[in-house]
Amino acid sequence: MQIKNIFGLVKDPAVRELEVSDIADDSRAVSKGSLFFIIERPNFDIFSVLKKVETNVAAYAADIKSKYYIDKLNLKKPIVYRSGIKNHFYRAVKKFYKPDSKLKIIGITGTNGKTSTAYFFYQLLKKLGQKAAFFGTIGYFFNSSRYKVAHTTVDFLTLHKMIKKISQKGINYLVMEVSSHGIAQKRVKGLRFSRTIFTNLSRDHLDYHKTMASYFKTKKSFFLQNNKSCSIINNDCPYGKKLLSSLDKKISYGIKNRSDYQAKNVVISNSSTKFDLVWQGKVFSLSMRLAGFHNVLNVLAALAGAHSLDFPLSRLVKLAPSLRSAEGRFQEAAQDIFIDYAHTPQGLKNILSLLKTLGYKEVISIFGCGGQRDKGKRKIMGRISSRLADFTIITSDNPRGEGPLAICRQVKRGFLNNRFKIIIDRHEAIEKGICIYKRKKEAGVKACLLIAGKGHEGYQIFKNKKIAFKDSAVVKQILKNRTS
Repeated sequence: MQIKNIFGLVKDPAVRELEVSDIADDSRAVSKGSLFFIIERPNFDIFSVLKKVETNVAAYAADIKSKYYIDKLNLKKPIVYRSGIKNHFYRAVKKFYKPDSKLKIIGITGTNGKTSTAYFFYQLLKKLGQKAAFFGTIGYFFNSSRYKVAHTTVDFLTLHKMIKKISQKGINYLVMEVSSHGIAQKRVKGLRFSRTIFTNLSRDHLDYHKTMASYFKTKKSFFLQNNKSCSIINNDCPYGKKLLSSLDKKISYGIKNRSDYQAKNVVISNSSTKFDLVWQGKVFSLSMRLAGFHNVLNVLAALAGAHSLDFPLSRLVKLAPSLRSAEGRFQEAAQDIFIDYAHTPQGLKNILSLLKTLGYKEVISIFGCGGQRDKGKRKIMGRISSRLADFTIITSDNPRGEGPLAICRQVKRGFLNNRFKIIIDRHEAIEKGICIYKRKKEAGVKACLLIAGKGHEGYQIFKNKKIAFKDSAVVKQILKNRTS
């Protein structure tokens, strides 16, 4: 693409006709022929890398405010100056990586259930014979390609590059999770969503959003910015009810409250969940190999969303038994030993309640809380585990820059009893949990072990280092060592 097609009027004819092959704003991602946007950011001196990337860039784009500093560098490649360079960056990326108009994007946001709902929706589309892609917490994948990512919603430029890539490969549906950080930091700015889904809202990320009102406002903005999209909203969530009153094109789903798509007569057992799906007076009997009321809601959202895209509901309901959970979501790592990503108060409550519903007489819980994140939820999660678990081991999650013991002690403050133990080392904590579970089982007690908080993650973060650690792999190794 030529510079003139990105910026419009450019005085210098040589610069105007200049071809660029890529757009970059990160010195680590510059390729030959890139147009490099010089965008200042906190805690990093962008001007310090300009000389290093000059051999590869075709041209630079910068804010007119930065001209004084840039002139001092005596850069040899052309520089296009504009006022408010970040807005020009957004527009340039949208032009350069514009996807095929046939691509339909489904965005799913909420505190809990984003990954499961998105993954169920993705599976439905694949089983319907559609070319679909999935972008979310467990990875970005399409066709036979799979990419691990650092964030649920990657940065604006990377996201647009990935969307262009799947569009070129003939993908016609993209199901993606949309995080509150992704909304607030404009990572999904300008994307046209065909469907937007709201799963629920409960306490999380208050280290970032500060208040629940601010958190909800961020989520709500996603739907208001996509007001031409059809929105599928959880009517059982109080925040979902508020959202429904603010939208025109909307579909509701729920269990407790009368909704466009409502689940009735829900029966949950160890191996399956059955319920009646009621839509416009019609009743569809549905069975699935997924447990929990939260999964009923997640599947309802996916079914409602897919049906709104004109796929027959009768066909969709028949596909429900074949749906599978995403990695790390109520994953049975071994008999009666479960791994779950639950890292919020509501998420932990949901999974512990489910285990009780499934008939386990004693539930051993292992969890911790992430460092440098919402400290207020630590005591709340301790309170939930003290009430719903029969014994809890408080351990490390991703302590980051905080002291692991200090985090565990804050979780401990929520306990109403002494049925807990602090074991900082997560491996040791899992080993102890398995030992307790085995003793219960040998005594004839129907017991289970829940290891919560990290789910699919294959690491722990200590300060600025990622240490390899995967809960499911640790469980398998400990059990193997016990039998060898």
